[in-house]
Amino acid sequence: MSFMDKVLRGSTLVGIWVFMLAFLIYGDRFLGFGLSRLSTGVEALFLLTLLLALLITIPKLRKNFTGYFFLSDKMHLIIGLPILLAIGMQVTFNFSRFIPTWMGGEMIGVGSGQFTSSEILSEMGERILVSVIVPFNEEFLFRYVPYVVILLGTNSAKEHSNVFNKLHINLFVEKNIKYVWGWILSTSFAFAMIHDPSALNFSFYFIPWIAYAFLFLRYGLFSAILAHSLYNLFSRIIFEMVKHVV
Repeated sequence: MSFMDKVLRGSTLVGIWVFMLAFLIYGDRFLGFGLSRLSTGVEALFLLTLLLALLITIPKLRKNFTGYFFLSDKMHLIIGLPILLAIGMQVTFNFSRFIPTWMGGEMIGVGSGQFTSSEILSEMGERILVSVIVPFNEEFLFRYVPYVVILLGTNSAKEHSNVFNKLHINLFVEKNIKYVWGWILSTSFAFAMIHDPSALNFSFYFIPWIAYAFLFLRYGLFSAILAHSLYNLFSRIIFEMVKHVV
């Protein structure tokens, strides 16, 4: 690719990014969702539009991304498993949050780094943020990107390093269970720590991320995003249901 081609692609990327960001911000203000008036919302829109602009302007990235979107043709599992896992995990975790109250203690809270409701957001705005934008951003940035970077990196370096060659073969070719679980557990731990959890609520983030990783590896990125989205969507609904039961 010549220098001018790089400049043209870069300019196109920036132009598309700015257009989409401006469109979503003005659209948000027109509809009154409140995303553009909340720093977390603006950051989420900023990242979302950047990722979409990259997919639009870089053909190789787009082809690679779409290649990981669906890894199976079993649509009943691609869609059904995320629904069951999201509901099952929310019911389990929400019940566990109330266990200390049965012994006179306080309910287990959420991680201090987790987004909580804001009066700035409308109900629809909050649903869009936590159930659509954030799941896509996090699955793209913290699952797809690390996986592909490690894949491409080890593939490029495998001829120059026995360590990278061994990692590439075991993780991506033979899919050695120890290496696969090493990747799943390490990325799940990192994701959980981003939410600044306590010892009591660490599992609320660690276990779902493991479930999303399984869905990603078995059925594709769409299945992981769907599970993540539904998990966030059902959070408040199931919490209120469990609260009335217990």
